[in-house]
Formats: sequence, C-alpha cells, structure tokens
Amino acid sequence: MDKIEKQIKLGYSVFLGLPLRLGISKITNEYLPSLKSVFQISHSVGIAGGQDNKSLFFTGIINPQIQIDPYLIYLDPHYVQEASPVNQATFSCKEVRTLRLSKIATSVAMGFYIKDGSEFAIFRNKINILAKSENSIFSVIDKQLKFEYEAR
Repeated sequence: MDKIEKQIKLGYSVFLGLPLRLGISKITNEYLPSLKSVFQISHSVGIAGGQDNKSLFFTGIINPQIQIDPYLIYLDPHYVQEASPVNQATFSCKEVRTLRLSKIATSVAMGFYIKDGSEFAIFRNKINILAKSENSIFSVIDKQLKFEYEAR
C-alpha cells in the first residue's frame, strides 16, 4: 500500500485491481461472505469475472444481508447496443441480468477507485477490518515485502 499512498500524496487518483482465485472448479463457500462484502465498500467499482467461457462485469448485489448466496447484477461486455447522445434510454439495460454469487468462475478481479488521501484512509480502514474477519479474501501487510530471485 506504500506505492498507492505515495501516488495519492502526489495528487493522483488510483484504480486498484486485485486479481484472485477463489477455488479450483467452483468458489469455495467459505469465501462467499467475504466476497459479498466487496460490494459494500463504497470504493468498489465491481468485479470482473465470468462463468463458463463468458466474460461478465458484476456491478452490484441483491439482498446480501438476507441471502447466503445472493444474486449479482452484471453487464455483459459482449452485448452491443447503439449509442445515441440524445436519448439517455439507450445507455440503460432493458433487463437486469443476474447470476448467483456461487455460480461465478473462480478467477475474478476486484476493482476499487480511490480519489484522494481521505478516501484512501477510509478504504484502508475498511480493508483492515475485512482482513480480520473469518475466511477473508483480504490480507494486509503493512511493510513492503522484498523478494529475492536468482536467475539460473
């Protein structure tokens, strides 16, 4: 997080993409509560993922507090529609597309947009809290790791 903090102090906004794998052939059920929490972070821009040879962009979640396995709202980047600068309706979906959280592919990338230093402090605090929860998909290390690599 040090590199992010430096960029924000210089006045830059930051888009943070976090790729991860949440199981072998299906998402491990223990990760579902933690994955649901991504949509409750105000800095979240969604999750890029998919299902069986389909790329999808998950933008929201329906009733995460009520359901163990809620529906995700998604956009299909392959669905093309004509754009019109005059009619706003062409920029909206005519139907809401959903998919159960447990049915998405195991490889995903979460996206977060952090505008400035105060938002970074809020984001960091939320991630630290989530990292302490049971079966969290987040972990936070406050020091920079150094990796040594020997070329053969």
